[in-house]
Amino acid sequence: MIGYVGRLDPVKGLETLIQGFSQFFARHGQAHLVIAGKSLISHGDYGDRLRRLVNQLGLDASVTFLGHSDQPSLIYQASDITVVPSLWPEPFGRTLIEAMACGTPVVASAVGGMPEILTGPFEANLFPPGDAAALTDRLLRLVTILGQNPDCGSHCRRHVVDNFSIQRNVDGIEACFKQALASE
Repeated sequence: MIGYVGRLDPVKGLETLIQGFSQFFARHGQAHLVIAGKSLISHGDYGDRLRRLVNQLGLDASVTFLGHSDQPSLIYQASDITVVPSLWPEPFGRTLIEAMACGTPVVASAVGGMPEILTGPFEANLFPPGDAAALTDRLLRLVTILGQNPDCGSHCRRHVVDNFSIQRNVDGIEACFKQALASE
């Protein structure tokens, strides 16, 4: 299962996700996309537009719109891969951190703060924003890796713990304060 958790908003790149999933589905076959989120009032018909795209691509049986979820961690844990296809430069990809903390590998657009999170071996999971073909390639590559490396999820979790844990943030803030005090 491929998962998306976030609001249904044009800047989130959901058309790219659906088109990329369509290409992935054509090549991989057995796959399901779950989209959890709702439209803002200002984008009220956007969810309907996405459903029409799913229908036009013949994916009605392979894409589920869940609506808003109060427990995104359950979706991350149920997903084999989480996709964050944003078109705008999100300053910090909280969805990436949450999914990886749940042991779920992530494919994300290379925009905003996401390249700062997906570093090292995870950098290969980035794709150019809006590029459905590149998204498809990253999904196919990651499915192959998951088949060969069942420990991939634990590597994701370790990456988050090592780089983005609360303790790591506290240590960084303390270091900044110490440096500021030392320079006075």
